[in-house]
Amino acid sequence: MKKALILGGTQFIGRQLIRTIENAGGYEITLFNRGKTAPGLFPHLEQISGDRYTDDIDRLNNRSWDIAVDFSCYFPKNFRALLKKLEGHAGKYIHISTISVYDLEKNNRALITEDSPLYSYGPGEEADPAKAHYGQNKRECERIVLEQTAFEKIILRPSLVYGEYDHTDRLYYWLYRLKNNLPVLIPGKGKDGMTFTYVKDLATILFTGMNKTVPGIVYNAVTNSPLALSGYISLMKKILGSKSESWSLPAEEVIAHGISPGNDLPLWYNTPVEISNQKLVHDFQPRLTSLEDSLRETIAYYDTLGWPEPKAGKVPGTVFSIPGIEKMM
Repeated sequence: MKKALILGGTQFIGRQLIRTIENAGGYEITLFNRGKTAPGLFPHLEQISGDRYTDDIDRLNNRSWDIAVDFSCYFPKNFRALLKKLEGHAGKYIHISTISVYDLEKNNRALITEDSPLYSYGPGEEADPAKAHYGQNKRECERIVLEQTAFEKIILRPSLVYGEYDHTDRLYYWLYRLKNNLPVLIPGKGKDGMTFTYVKDLATILFTGMNKTVPGIVYNAVTNSPLALSGYISLMKKILGSKSESWSLPAEEVIAHGISPGNDLPLWYNTPVEISNQKLVHDFQPRLTSLEDSLRETIAYYDTLGWPEPKAGKVPGTVFSIPGIEKMM
């Protein structure tokens, strides 16, 4: 029986990974987190309560695991000290990063590979509580991981993750509106390509990484091929049998009316986010769920929840009466 340490792991992606591990068997799991998110979720697993950004990491002393999977590293503070605790006490370390480490302005709208331009990191960004420098902080965390030589390491960069237990409601915003036949706003006719990550496939990729030695370190962990935002919406409409009307304004007009990309209108970033997973597919050889099947499974999950109003999305209804707004076919 192998031993796995999971840092974080009780909110979204980690829940899926733990389910995947338990279905497969072969691991004793220890969780290390603050105990604030779903604290009673896994009563049968060993729990070490602590804040990774404090001396609570001393609670990991004199313990050893075959592998550590890290979901909770958002800031570089105290990170080297935590990794020092794992030296000689973990055979492999998997770091969950993000495609937000890529500097999209420097990428010139090209397909993003693992070698595409990354954000730099400067003083003061670590202390930003609003996560305005989320990508920069995650980039610095990656750099610290890459310094390590004491254990095997993998860095996974998922895109926007969707599926069961998604607490962000970013995809759900669109599903909810389409399910309820509400109008949707698609800036610039939704021509920019997007690449997302299905959580169940990501959990399988993580489990493969736990059990397989791969030749690389850094991988784009996206599970869908690039597709225009309008294409995602059309597919969701088809699956749901939605009668929602789609409306479009030029992106600059949407922004001028106080609607910000990503925050107010989820999944829209006013730039292509097309990610290559060629390296991941070659080295991990994952069996990926088709986009349509993943959306059907996600919709079935929301059926069990009764379709509550989403937390994400702040598009006022008045936007659909703006002069010049165009109805899409």
